[in-house]
Amino acid sequence: MTILMVLFAIGSIGVFVAQGWISRPSGRRAGATLGRGLAEAARAPAQVAGAVFAMSTMPLASAKSRLAKPLTRDKTSK
Repeated sequence: MTILMVLFAIGSIGVFVAQGWISRPSGRRAGATLGRGLAEAARAPAQVAGAVFAMSTMPLASAKSRLAKPLTRDKTSK
């Protein structure tokens, strides 16, 4: 089954190249594109984790700042 899927994918790419929808990648350009893609894919989980961490600490940070302020009484109310 896997071999059939690989053959189908290769055939599909061949048809796309023949139709002119995509161009056959050159060696140097394909390597640079692949390198940028891999670098971006490696950075993505860290960016997501950083964003989730920042979002999870936001309410705590605002609550801490509110709790750290001393409570003051309103002088007009008794």
